[in-house]
Amino acid sequence: MTESSEARRIVVGVDDSDHALRALEWAVGEATLRRIELCVLTCWTLPGALETAPVSAAAWDEQPFVAAAQATVQRSVAKAGLPSRSDLRWTREVHAGTAGAILVRESEHAELVVVGSRGRGGFAGLLLGSVSQQVAAHAHCPVVIVR
Repeated sequence: MTESSEARRIVVGVDDSDHALRALEWAVGEATLRRIELCVLTCWTLPGALETAPVSAAAWDEQPFVAAAQATVQRSVAKAGLPSRSDLRWTREVHAGTAGAILVRESEHAELVVVGSRGRGGFAGLLLGSVSQQVAAHAHCPVVIVR
């Protein structure tokens, strides 16, 4: 990867899970050590039932989903103490789409992507969640999966 100011950031995915909070805390430490920007990112999608609904998904109001995603990021950055950090440049981003696909896309413009080993969905007995698997397999930069 060529060195550019855009690539000088760490992207961390959050979803209100304990795993994601640990990933965010790890990413905060790493971004501080590297002296680069931290991007705290979450995603939202319309419920799967809308894909087969007789009414167009465009007819649904997406604002509640966006607001819920923004609240997720806000809770995460507050738990990690980011608002009080003056020694770290950080941003919040909310994207429409599936977490794995968005994190892979964002990895094109990152030095590192950090995710928790498990998220809110899926089966609790699995050691690695589907998002972390997808990101690890397809990212364009190094990936850290925090247990």
